[in-house]
Amino acid sequence: MKFQALTIAACVGMCAAQSVNAATVGYWQFEDAGAGVTATTVASEYNNASLAGAAGGFSGGSAPVHAADSPGEIIRDGAGGAAITLNNTTSLFFDGTGAKNGGIVTVTDPGGAGSLLKPTSFTMEGFIKINKINNWPTIFGKARADTNGVSWTMDLNGDTSPPIEPANQNNPRVRVDSQTPPDTSGYNQGFNTSAQLEDGGWHHVALTYDGNTSALKIYVDYQLLRDSTTTNPMVYDDGALNFGNASGGSAFYGWLDEVRLTDAVLTSDQFLIATAPTPAALPAGLALLGAMVMRRRR
Repeated sequence: MKFQALTIAACVGMCAAQSVNAATVGYWQFEDAGAGVTATTVASEYNNASLAGAAGGFSGGSAPVHAADSPGEIIRDGAGGAAITLNNTTSLFFDGTGAKNGGIVTVTDPGGAGSLLKPTSFTMEGFIKINKINNWPTIFGKARADTNGVSWTMDLNGDTSPPIEPANQNNPRVRVDSQTPPDTSGYNQGFNTSAQLEDGGWHHVALTYDGNTSALKIYVDYQLLRDSTTTNPMVYDDGALNFGNASGGSAFYGWLDEVRLTDAVLTSDQFLIATAPTPAALPAGLALLGAMVMRRRR
């Protein structure tokens, strides 16, 4: 595990009860059921009435399953931020055996220009652990129903050779389809990184997009690996937000946890942080922290 580990000892007795970042739109923690239970409805801690996800199989695959594996029991709202949960014990396992055969979580777009899933600027982040890489497996992405493409998606590079993809294969990348038909300018614009994540460990990944400048950034384990701009401004329609499949890619084979959408461009020190409890802090502080943490669901 390469991402930052923060101690909770300094927080004991000092942290006020807080919620996650005020600009949070959707936050899917995947704690809806115990380990081994097949996922069905996936709640969002924010705006659950409109942003709850539906889990199922895709293209003949199996629905994701709640798994007793997580990036850390404690999830914090950024460096030095409040603890969001002290009991993050499960994630979702996607059994993407090949092509598009696997699981998917679909968050239906409520529709309309004011939809929560069409932010002008945003940050999308989560934790992933890869079991095996298929060609271009989707981590998460916003589909475009009008083109069978995407508004944006984060996936992993396909196992191909130039000129189809650069030599840095099986790495996190972002695809944006910002064309407005019949103009094809901006179609399938790819932003690659060189990070290698198929190592059996958990990793934090994040995408930020600034609608004012069309600036797109990719972070892996809190390090900025790509800083670029899209050809055109982001183009949205009522296509769904998907986790683990679809959105222009293939099936993800591995674990996904703590996915958050924020309607602002966050900096790396504001991203979610996962860590294990500090042993010395547990006896004196765990009960107190448990009473102080606020988990919001609405």
